[in-house]
Amino acid sequence: MKTTAHLKQCELSFIFSSFMAIFLLVIQIAVYLQRIAWSSAVFEALRAPT
Repeated sequence: MKTTAHLKQCELSFIFSSFMAIFLLVIQIAVYLQRIAWSSAVFEALRAPT
């Protein structure tokens, strides 16, 4: 009984850590894309001033 509970805890911690890693990766990708969009918008504004 104790071993199965310990296994469940390890499984939960593994799932949580992998979820956190995926979450951080998604945040990095979002920041990267936002930076690309922002720099391209600035480039467009500088290239074609209205």
